[in-house]
Amino acid sequence: MPKNRDLVKIFLLSVFSRYKRGKATPAEQSLVEKFFARVESEEQPMAKPELHEVKIQMKQEIDQYLIGKQSARYPFLKIFIPAAAILLILLTFSDSTNWNARHNDSSSNVFNSVHISPTLSVGKLHFDNLLDSLPKEARYRELKDEQVLDLSAVQSLNAADSLIITNPTKAAFAVMLSDGTLARLASGARIAYQWNDESSDRKLHMKGKVSFDVAKMKRQGRNIPFYVETTIQQVAVLGTVFTVDANSNTEHSVNLHEGSVRLSHHASQDQVLLRPGQIGFVAENNPRIYVSSSNRNQQKLMAWRKQQFYFDDQQLNDVMTELADWYGREISVHQSARNLPITGIVSRYKRIEDILEIIKMTNTITYYEKKGVIYVGLK
Repeated sequence: MPKNRDLVKIFLLSVFSRYKRGKATPAEQSLVEKFFARVESEEQPMAKPELHEVKIQMKQEIDQYLIGKQSARYPFLKIFIPAAAILLILLTFSDSTNWNARHNDSSSNVFNSVHISPTLSVGKLHFDNLLDSLPKEARYRELKDEQVLDLSAVQSLNAADSLIITNPTKAAFAVMLSDGTLARLASGARIAYQWNDESSDRKLHMKGKVSFDVAKMKRQGRNIPFYVETTIQQVAVLGTVFTVDANSNTEHSVNLHEGSVRLSHHASQDQVLLRPGQIGFVAENNPRIYVSSSNRNQQKLMAWRKQQFYFDDQQLNDVMTELADWYGREISVHQSARNLPITGIVSRYKRIEDILEIIKMTNTITYYEKKGVIYVGLK
């Protein structure tokens, strides 16, 4: 997405966020209420017929999250901000704004902006740059607008060998394993997968953060289970979508998006069955597995798949901490600005200054750099 679109999107998200908190200006309040009036109206046709399906989907999302009209000034206590802002862009700007598509989307070339690359090892074969060199059985393909490295035809002659993939880059890296399972490796993740046509189960050892879309597999009417192992937990799967975060040495988590998984603690053998929308936490020094709801954080937990930052009423100090970790920079936030709420979806550009400029233009902040430290405060 070009930077001008990111700027419009984060601005609109900020408007919706201020409206939700009762902080919108009269002009912003009028804009939001006109949008809802248009979405709710059954008589007024859409400006463009191709947006009708988007309207229906948007209306369903609003109805799902809508608590009810409480007053004439603030009729919605809770709204589905990301979808609303995207639809608002289409409705408000489709006839009056000529999108400038001449800028290149830096996120689409994110791998080219770094000097390191995902790697692959299969037995004695090693590929240190999967962007330039692949096994002859492997290929890149597009799956639902996502570039995926298809390794479904790659197998070692030795059944005991593991297929090992590492992702040292800053971007998520998607691969299709030999059984059809889709794995998305976040920055710094590593997986070692072992399976062949004669195996009774599928085993994967991992570290870092990895999202899985596990392919169902049967042999002679029997399901072939899929196991994900970290240093302190095991996830048993039949066919599901989930994310495992094993970045910490002492606490790992499993966030279940679809299906079901059985989570086991290596040390205590404690087990729980997770349902969609739940997240399980396993700690090295605690025998119990803790389970909580992850629905509120679903958008943020999945944003890294799309090479995006997702902020929903996050304090500026937390936003800057996330940016500092991603870009490896030191950021100091002035005390007066630390609690400023930030809302927006923005691409993970190559330079941190691109992100800061967008936040600066849509919020009351400013920043400057001195001796390698970025200082952020109110205007």
